[in-house]
Amino acid sequence: MINEYFVAASDAEAAQALEDGPTAGVIGPEPNTELVALEAILLGLDPDSAEAVDLVSRADHAVDVAADSTYDRMVIKIASATTELIGTKTFDELRTHVQRWAQTEEMAAYAVPDLHDLIAVLHPLFTVAAAQDDCDVYVWTSL
Repeated sequence: MINEYFVAASDAEAAQALEDGPTAGVIGPEPNTELVALEAILLGLDPDSAEAVDLVSRADHAVDVAADSTYDRMVIKIASATTELIGTKTFDELRTHVQRWAQTEEMAAYAVPDLHDLIAVLHPLFTVAAAQDDCDVYVWTSL
């Protein structure tokens, strides 16, 4: 599965990426598990706790914006609280949590240096979206 993160000004604009993917996307973690594990850590939660699992139950968590008929391709909107949390941290603040993130079951396949690189390319998208009221972070997923 490919998870390509991008910023768009509206759900309608983001949905335009459904067929071919975004033009300026960044490959990133799976939004329902891997990104939520980072969010839980940033919130001071144990990623395996019931509280962390509840993050996935929020009404605005990973909302489907568009999907093809077989759900092989989808555009998902990242929750505004997640965007704000990641986007208002500095790169160095995020890096301090990478070691813990790498120890989660969701990220076991990743080496710490790879996660540092991942944060380096994802963080600017979240920063832009958190700073602008008219932007959100989306993920184009393709099987």
